[in-house]
Amino acid sequence: MNIDLIYTPTADPTCPWGSLYMLKGYLDEHSGHRATVRDLNLEWLYYLSEPEQIDRLRVEIAQKQVELESKPELTALEQFQYYRILRPIEPPKAEEIRIAFDILRCPSRFYDIESYSRALLTLKRWEHALSRVTYPGVLDKFTRFGFGPYLNPMCAKDVVADVKDNELGFFFSFLRERYLPDLLRRGPQAIGISIPFRFQLWHAVALAREVRRVAPAIKLVAGGTALQMFKYANLHDRVEGLHPLFSLFDAVVVGEGEQALKNILDAWEAGESDFVNHDSNELKSIYANVLTTTNDKVVRPKAIEYLDLNKLSCPNYADASWGQYLSPEPFMTYSPTRGCYWDRCVFCELGLAGDRPTSPSRERAYDLVIADLERLQQIGRHVYWSVDAIRPGWMVEIARRIAACGLNVKWGAEVRLDRRYTAEEADILKAGGCLAISVGIESGSDRLLALMDKGAAAERYATVLQRLRQAGIAVYPMTFVGFPTETVEEANGTIDFLLRNYANLSMIAMPATFYLEGNAIITKRPDDFGLLELKPFRNLDAPNGWYWRSSVPWSADEQRKLVDRLETVSTQIMGLLDRPFLGGIDTPHSALYVEKYGPDAIKNASNHFKSMTGGAGERRLTVRSPFDLAVLRSNIIRLEEELHADYEEFNCPCGEVTNARLARIAPLRPGEMREQNYDPEILTALDQWLDINFSRDQAHEERMYTQRRPGQAVSW
Repeated sequence: MNIDLIYTPTADPTCPWGSLYMLKGYLDEHSGHRATVRDLNLEWLYYLSEPEQIDRLRVEIAQKQVELESKPELTALEQFQYYRILRPIEPPKAEEIRIAFDILRCPSRFYDIESYSRALLTLKRWEHALSRVTYPGVLDKFTRFGFGPYLNPMCAKDVVADVKDNELGFFFSFLRERYLPDLLRRGPQAIGISIPFRFQLWHAVALAREVRRVAPAIKLVAGGTALQMFKYANLHDRVEGLHPLFSLFDAVVVGEGEQALKNILDAWEAGESDFVNHDSNELKSIYANVLTTTNDKVVRPKAIEYLDLNKLSCPNYADASWGQYLSPEPFMTYSPTRGCYWDRCVFCELGLAGDRPTSPSRERAYDLVIADLERLQQIGRHVYWSVDAIRPGWMVEIARRIAACGLNVKWGAEVRLDRRYTAEEADILKAGGCLAISVGIESGSDRLLALMDKGAAAERYATVLQRLRQAGIAVYPMTFVGFPTETVEEANGTIDFLLRNYANLSMIAMPATFYLEGNAIITKRPDDFGLLELKPFRNLDAPNGWYWRSSVPWSADEQRKLVDRLETVSTQIMGLLDRPFLGGIDTPHSALYVEKYGPDAIKNASNHFKSMTGGAGERRLTVRSPFDLAVLRSNIIRLEEELHADYEEFNCPCGEVTNARLARIAPLRPGEMREQNYDPEILTALDQWLDINFSRDQAHEERMYTQRRPGQAVSW
């Protein structure tokens, strides 16, 4: 059976998504099915960069502005669309975008930070111009997309809502002009859509509907971690609410997909399409890790199973369009381990494990990993190990074997610093190709680390960080503030820890705000963690977080001082660049810069970028408009305030909630055309709902909100 494995927008355009190539490798080796991987995210980006599409974008911007200014009054949503369309950022010319693409793919100019920075600024201008016509759709660094507070990815009816072509970045046009004609010509019997991130849900739904429209006989299967929203719905007995989304597909894979996809394709090839186990008293699928739907019910998987990694296959990257990705060298992802060997952190919740933080820890045999790396080395040198957390002893041993075999493989991974790596072991890691690692430090407080069951202490972290730095390995720390019972002194202690160890860190990112995930250990023992209140948001089909309140309050003055300090520190030493460019250790650009310039490459590049742009933010501008922009800005702030107030009723922003709030905002009527101030950041606070994790400590959230300037975005 021929199947297209599809990756949809919006996602990282600098490298391929490895999971699809792992599926292809498994199907090639263990079945007679033929899989073709298509990166529609990359194809769509190049489509948008064509001269005809840039011209179309300019026309759309002009026409939309004329249309809105011709109206006798603007509704609330039209006001916000109008404010975005006014943003005085013209699209770069198609030639400028081509040059930016060329720089990011060029083996020499890519490493010239001046050229690199200018390429990123061109892409930033392009994205801002696109966002003038996609609103309320919001693009962020071409890797994330959403509808802010207007449509919620955890509400199925919002995900399947009708959206316009321009709101999806002309994705319908791309499908109808490029992909669908090619699809009909080639005629695969099935399409598999990978949705690892919730930012891809709307484009995936658009693809599914368009395929159904033009080729209803083609079978559709979807998978990816975004669809593990099933577990959150199941936790709160709300699975049926996901029926509008899941019913778009003939089958949905939840959890590890290699064997599940093979089972589905085997059945379809045999003419079987009913996956419901009719002999069971429960409505369940006949396959593990596979769910489906009836006319009105969601059919749960038979079970959740975890695969033996030694029975899987090496990823097959034969279909990757290496010359098109925005990096000068191939960069692959590979999963030699799955699950977390520690599996005790009380805040963690990965995979579909029901009673543990992560899926069972498994490791692929050393000789199989070496054989895989020898094969991948024929494509390129850089491999990121896409894992939950690698056991230290396994990582040191595989590095030793890589060095002994003379493999020219450079790699990075996410690891735990839960033991004292010796200086010798750090050197072994470096000699075995380790360039960089991400580490979950979480906090600088030993009390909190013990409460989290991290099995670590702050000073142990400091010792290991120094040894890794001396070995030449770049380290990216991950921290957060706002853990239950954390005091403001402990939050400041985390910042102090980062500053004390700044010389041994390759970059510092703003500490995240802690969010409480759906099935974490904390939620099962709330009294042990000082939670006075713990409630799921009542209007989400798949609540992946909680409304909660800590027993340790912070005063308004303490909160104000912490926010001020975070802003000061971020301005002074934290990087402006971010994924998918020079930012996280798991990006091609970061790995390549670290290899060429050493562990401080990201800090140095960020400082240069900061000097070019004058730091974060944009200067206040003026525009001509017949509408009172001061009133319009106050309406934006009012909506944001009212959306925050909804938290007190355990309601997250979604289509229903936000539309009710919008209806309370008075229409805006035009007056005389005049020049007015334009604040480009005023919509940012609403845009931030794009990345909300739907979990809040009410007291902390109120403080974060009340201490910022009107219209200033909360750093979530």
